[in-house]
Amino acid sequence: MSTYLPRAGAWRLRRTALVIGSGAGAAAAALELQGAFEVIVLETAGDEPSQGRSSASLRAGLKGVGGSDALRLDQPLRELGVDLDREFAELARELPAATRHQRRWSADTWRLFELCRQMGLDPQVTPKMPDPRCLLEEAVRRGARRIRGVKILRLTIDAGRATGVVAAQRARQTLYPASLLVLAAGGTATPGILRRSGIDCGPARFTDPVLLLSARRDGRDREIPTPFLVQREGFLLGPGLEPRRLCLRILLADAPRARRREAEELGIEIFRRFGIGREELRLRDEDSGQSGGALPLAPGEAGSLHPAALPENLYLADATLLPAALGGPHLLTILALARAVARAASVRLRGLRAS
Repeated sequence: MSTYLPRAGAWRLRRTALVIGSGAGAAAAALELQGAFEVIVLETAGDEPSQGRSSASLRAGLKGVGGSDALRLDQPLRELGVDLDREFAELARELPAATRHQRRWSADTWRLFELCRQMGLDPQVTPKMPDPRCLLEEAVRRGARRIRGVKILRLTIDAGRATGVVAAQRARQTLYPASLLVLAAGGTATPGILRRSGIDCGPARFTDPVLLLSARRDGRDREIPTPFLVQREGFLLGPGLEPRRLCLRILLADAPRARRREAEELGIEIFRRFGIGREELRLRDEDSGQSGGALPLAPGEAGSLHPAALPENLYLADATLLPAALGGPHLLTILALARAVARAASVRLRGLRAS
């Protein structure tokens, strides 16, 4: 395999930022940095999809409604002193959430909603926002360069600074040099890249498992993914998408076994009131794709948003930074965190160049 080194002057390296990843964090960071830096987005191949983004949501094609769950779940970050109010307010304007999908609910969904309400579970209609990939598209429109299908081999580090990325695409390795690196490949893939680059980080501190409780139901109407949610201590419950099945999806938020049993029994009781017995139900586990915390922010890092273990010009913009499970779909929170990280990196890099 050959190695190609681009000419240093091609991207004016003193003002070049590499954003690594294909998810929400990468999109938010790229848009924030473009202009202050010449941004190159290396969209990773074989890594995680957009953090927290449901492929079912995208397939549902909720045009004019939004297909991604928009829940603010930043309590663990606030406890550290991380204030994302500004970022959440901006995202509310740029990716406005709505609950207009209620008009597209099936009769089964309405019935489940009413049953949960009658049980005193206080079901809440899930706000949906547009696909956050539009943020990356806007960054490209403003001049960011986008390179797809890249496999990140390692970061290059010299004298305590990250100097670039060695990546493979087809049969060629390429060194992409830069003055700022933002790694946002996901809570599982990012730690792997760090370890291959000689940077110590632990295993994921949390993984949010999902239970799918379902019963066969032919002739199902087209469903809206996660149309509403019931929030209980340690888990979230709401309708899921299963072909030809009526499904309840339970996000356990890294909960202990006792919470799992409580969640199962609640789902079984909802189905019983719907008219479906325990013997008709199927229970299976699913990977939520929500892992993180391998290099979490420490209390003294709330201002810099930069773990001390990293080179001064290397930042993380995904669930790797989270100190604990968020307890639900974390897409909106990752968007806000990534934007704040990009801002902190830009300010710090300007200060380092001036000193």
